[in-house]
Amino acid sequence: MRNGILVAAFLPLCSAVSAQSWVIEQVDSVSAGQSVFIRRCADGRVKLCYERPDTTVWLACKDSVWRYECVPVNGWLSSYEVGPHGEEAVSAGRLLGPLELAIRSDSAWQVETLSFRSAPTRAVCAFDTAGWPRLAYAYYFSSHFTAQLFLQKSPSGWQEEDSWEYASPIALKTDGFNRPVLLYDSYFDFPADKLPWYTLSIYVEERQQDTWGVVWYFQTWNGELAAWSVGLDTAQVPHFACYVRDALNPAGAGFYLDDSRLADAMQASALAYDYLDRPQLACRMQNRLDHWYKAGTGWRITTVPGNYDGPLDMLLDANDQPVILTQYSGTLYLVRGEDIVGLESVSTVAPRPERTLLVAPAPLVCLRPGQLTDPCGRIVQELRSGPNDVSRLAPGVYFVRDARAQAQAQAVTKVVVTR
Repeated sequence: MRNGILVAAFLPLCSAVSAQSWVIEQVDSVSAGQSVFIRRCADGRVKLCYERPDTTVWLACKDSVWRYECVPVNGWLSSYEVGPHGEEAVSAGRLLGPLELAIRSDSAWQVETLSFRSAPTRAVCAFDTAGWPRLAYAYYFSSHFTAQLFLQKSPSGWQEEDSWEYASPIALKTDGFNRPVLLYDSYFDFPADKLPWYTLSIYVEERQQDTWGVVWYFQTWNGELAAWSVGLDTAQVPHFACYVRDALNPAGAGFYLDDSRLADAMQASALAYDYLDRPQLACRMQNRLDHWYKAGTGWRITTVPGNYDGPLDMLLDANDQPVILTQYSGTLYLVRGEDIVGLESVSTVAPRPERTLLVAPAPLVCLRPGQLTDPCGRIVQELRSGPNDVSRLAPGVYFVRDARAQAQAQAVTKVVVTR
């Protein structure tokens, strides 16, 4: 026990310089619901969003102590996102509506009741790179079938852009090129007098300019899909992980984006990519919480001490170590990994799919002095306060590191250089 926080240390199965450990901290003794969220704000603070048993939605943030704030929305928590300039958005609602969206761009929350279509069921939100909210939400349109809409807000109000039938959103993100990335599931029940089947599918789509396209797709017949999560690699390519149980996997199994098999009976997951473009996956099986990360072609696995039975979410700290938010028996926990992820050389990291980069922030304007590094951590340019000429650099992905606070999460910013 260290300062009232449990520290569980153990020696890794492979050789390492230091012992791995998990620091487990209780955040709130009353937590419920099907979703929890952990996000890093523009000022570097980490905020947690979760639901209490009375269906109120709360934010928790720690300076020297945990501080709590009740968000003025009613219903079950659907999503929580932060924007590029400190904006925050929370969506919540109840079965058959109404849905509410609370947005804070300064110190006050503004709450909107969503009434675009009748009988809404779920909404997920994100922000574009200018700080305007985006929204995908589902509504009943025929019997038990749902459809979903994608909406973008601008100074003139909400603009409805696209719709999908037999679909319901799971997660919405904005990638580094301001493209919306949507994870959703689709259910269709064939009539019994024709085909005694139903299909359940999961899609990852992104919009380039005015066209949506499928990036990943997974379908099962008369089966079950669950524990979905989506993550963006350093080239901004979206990937997903999910659980599937069907005729080919009668006992159930977890799958990562390229259909490689993961743990059995995965019930919740969160996917993220680190500085070296390695996928990291937090996944819960029954009461066990595992952390997976891919080094080369293989997965390395550690189990978090203790029991966990609720939803989870994950982000990576400045050292690419996992920070997981989850629950057990109505209690909210924050779990931090220390030396869980190793520092393999870049040659051991599996290559990611190539993607044409579409934007270039040039000149690069910095608020403070720092360093520009490549994805391997090599310094390619010293940066000064103000504009910096990056025209001599080869096209690619780079990272700005604040020279005064390199250990802090807020000290790292991704930059894309193109020609």
